Amino acid sequence: MYRKPYHPVKAESTEDQPQVKSSSEQRPRAESKEERVCYDCGQSVHVRCFCPQRRSYGRRRNGGRVDMVASYQVVHDENKISCQHQTIGNGVLKLQCGCQLPYAGCLTVRPGVRTGSKKLCVESGKANGKDATVLRDTGCTTVVIRRGLVDGNQLTGKYKYYRMLDGTIGKAEVAVVDIETPYVSGKLPCLCVESPTCDIIVGNVDVSVDPTAVDEVNAVTTRAKALAEGKPPRRLAVPTFQDLQVSVSDMQRLQRECDDRQKWFNYAETCQINRSGKTASVKFVVNNGLLYRIYHMEHGSETKQLVVPVSLRRGVLNLAHESIMSGHLGSKKTLDRVLSQFAWPGVAGDVARHCRL
Repeated sequence: MYRKPYHPVKAESTEDQPQVKSSSEQRPRAESKEERVCYDCGQSVHVRCFCPQRRSYGRRRNGGRVDMVASYQVVHDENKISCQHQTIGNGVLKLQCGCQLPYAGCLTVRPGVRTGSKKLCVESGKANGKDATVLRDTGCTTVVIRRGLVDGNQLTGKYKYYRMLDGTIGKAEVAVVDIETPYVSGKLPCLCVESPTCDIIVGNVDVSVDPTAVDEVNAVTTRAKALAEGKPPRRLAVPTFQDLQVSVSDMQRLQRECDDRQKWFNYAETCQINRSGKTASVKFVVNNGLLYRIYHMEHGSETKQLVVPVSLRRGVLNLAHESIMSGHLGSKKTLDRVLSQFAWPGVAGDVARHCRL
């Protein structure tokens, strides 16, 4: 078997065939590589997202309404110049130094590019019983209302200066208007502006609740509640500790009969003070015939502890560990509860053994 010799095939000449350019090569390119070119129309004056040939660009949304933004910040009295500024014509504010500062009655910003989902959230509300549009503006420090919605008797005669987003200063009269909005309702002081973004602009205002106001609610009486009406509430089952039901005379007798407490009675008679740890001290006193242990801390606090006889120590442990207000805590917290009122020799070991049971 012989192999067929390999002869490379020469490519046909393409001189006589017309060359087809790709779509990217047909577009005109800018002379400079740094200059950006629109990929749709090929012009260098704008980029593709701003091309006027695109359908979405330049089209108004929200039924032809243009998104606008407005923010009003009240200029407080301590931030103003002491003199009374008066506004003059052509929308300027005459300062004490003689300069004229321009001010604006309303600031509207029309976006030059698409904002996507960033559009104003306008709600419905009422001003003096009339329907109005409401805008929540977190950059505003007061409530702004359209002047046409305000009655003449609601004007207070007071004026306030406010600052706009672009830094310009305006002056508006204050009126107390009854408004109803999803954010705040009631009779509130508002700045009267001729042409705000919406009829009502609600800023960050602090509204105090009237304590005398009564809210009306619709309560429903269930069958179980109807059966329980007129009956006394069921008593809470609370464990009782019969071992602790002792009188003062019985406690005095039990303390005297306890052999391991004679040493503490001697400390009380001699008013001896003993050290406890590094910073605390302990002394014993007798009040009304009962022996107490006084634990004094270095910072001045004292804890008065009743000395418990042997026959009552089990009841004290149950009270600190198993009562309704104890919660079956651990040995450390149970020991703190015991030492807040009571004391006896070896109390820490008794608490640890009782909590392990």
